[in-house]
Amino acid sequence: YLTSATQEGAPIDRLTAALSSSFGLPPRRAMPAARVEKRSFFLRNLLTEVIFKEAGLGTFDPLAQRRRAWIWRGAAAACALAALLAGGLFTWSYLDNRNAITEQAGQFEALQQPLTDVAAMPAAVEQPTMDGALAAMDAVAAARTAPPDAVHNLLGPTASAELVRAQTDTYDHALRNVLEPHMVALLEATMWRQIRDPDFMLGALKTYRMMTGLSQMDTDFVQSWWVNSLPQFAPAPPFPTADAEEHQLAAIRRMAVDDSYIAPDKELVAEALKTVCTISLPER
Repeated sequence: YLTSATQEGAPIDRLTAALSSSFGLPPRRAMPAARVEKRSFFLRNLLTEVIFKEAGLGTFDPLAQRRRAWIWRGAAAACALAALLAGGLFTWSYLDNRNAITEQAGQFEALQQPLTDVAAMPAAVEQPTMDGALAAMDAVAAARTAPPDAVHNLLGPTASAELVRAQTDTYDHALRNVLEPHMVALLEATMWRQIRDPDFMLGALKTYRMMTGLSQMDTDFVQSWWVNSLPQFAPAPPFPTADAEEHQLAAIRRMAVDDSYIAPDKELVAEALKTVCTISLPER
């Protein structure tokens, strides 16, 4: 059956020719064979309609095709939704950070003129006061825009680090140029007031030298002396507001990394040394 399906001519003719030659009969004169077309359709039908169909090969399951099509459509829709969600989060984060930067810039601009006016006011030793400087520090501390939270920064740009750095730099700049001069002026006024008190002058001179760069800063000592010893002798209250102590302790911590210091009063240092020298060396 397979042979007849793939070759031209009649198989019985070839069989009889082979038998006659085995009996010694002369072979039949070959007649030109009529041209016939291959009958490969027998094999095609056998394979496609019988063998493959029974085995489930070479055919397409309509249900499976529809299932694959819906899976592909679902995957494409999920990718599109994910792209839209990512784009939305990116835009949301970008706009939120931009608004935070704009708001912080507006707050800094509003502070510029008041801080300039306070910094231009001389820190008078004759009438020391901390009120103006502390009010300016409260304004700087309040002018802080909260950076966008972590949810906004999951996807997209973030300006949190830049906002925090700008706020820290502004606060440090105000400590150096606004608060520290008034702190030193208050200390000088107190030292002149207690210039004949050797016990007080011993700690005051040490603190003054550190705050003016004449000695290396010992932050713990200066903070402790400023909070515990200065208030009872100062001509003006050093901590008139709730946050005054926090601002001044921050200024003392910042002095440890200062590149330049407020110039000391050499006459005051000399007079303070004379008073301290009245204390015996073992007591010192």
